[in-house]
Amino acid sequence: MYVGDVWKVNRQLTLNYGLRYQYDSVPYESAGAEAVPSIGFDSYMATRVAQSAASKNGNTSLPFITYNLGGKVNNGPNYYDPNVKTLLLALPLPTTRPLSRRWLSMAGGHRVRPHGCERNPIHPKPGQLPVQNSVATNYGDPSSPSNSLKNDPRYGTNFGFPAAPVAPAIGKPYTPYVSSTGVPQGLANQLSNNAVDLHLHDPYSIAMNAGIQQELPARFVMKLNYVGRLGRRLLGQADGSQLIDYVDPVSGQALSQAYAAVTTQLRAGVTAANVTAQPWF
Repeated sequence: MYVGDVWKVNRQLTLNYGLRYQYDSVPYESAGAEAVPSIGFDSYMATRVAQSAASKNGNTSLPFITYNLGGKVNNGPNYYDPNVKTLLLALPLPTTRPLSRRWLSMAGGHRVRPHGCERNPIHPKPGQLPVQNSVATNYGDPSSPSNSLKNDPRYGTNFGFPAAPVAPAIGKPYTPYVSSTGVPQGLANQLSNNAVDLHLHDPYSIAMNAGIQQELPARFVMKLNYVGRLGRRLLGQADGSQLIDYVDPVSGQALSQAYAAVTTQLRAGVTAANVTAQPWF
């Protein structure tokens, strides 16, 4: 919705201003296969910083990130909170003011919300959705592709193509990389776990322009203009498992110093079993 007005203050000043209300709903997966994390990025990082500062460790020192079905189809939470505070003030605000018969000044600015970025949070990384089924057994023979085909039960005897093996069931809510007894197993090589922050805010930009115009002799006109654009709350990726260089409250040693001490010993030829113990290891 948009409401605008033009106010001619006097012969030398005209204002063109208005208000606009814009609401963009949160996208959702229409078939119901949408996984939503249990905690937002800021909350998770704040908990990690507090845990690190207190020098705590163990399986219960941090909350496990679980996933549950969400979206409109599942009557669950969205990928992120809808942003309803989208009242934009003075969208187009151009002003014209003849400084003299030969001079004219102009200025304007507005706030813009981009479109087309919804597909980025919907699928952060192809092939690595938060909840997905997988077959746990590897039947391949890396030394012989022929034996892999002969012995792979997915193809059957003489390539009979039996029914595909059934993937293990995943309960809801689902906690990845954690055993049934609550012990974290860690990420396997080249695996990652992606999610969209529950409190993601819509990005926007501020467009500005200003200029002057002067009439010159011989029917020439000189124009000088400035056009600028400022990005705000732009989307980006963040690593929730990044290292935090905190200081051990007991020894006063920083985590980076502990890593450096261990690395120095290993490079000097000390075996991993004989390195000098550090407060963090």
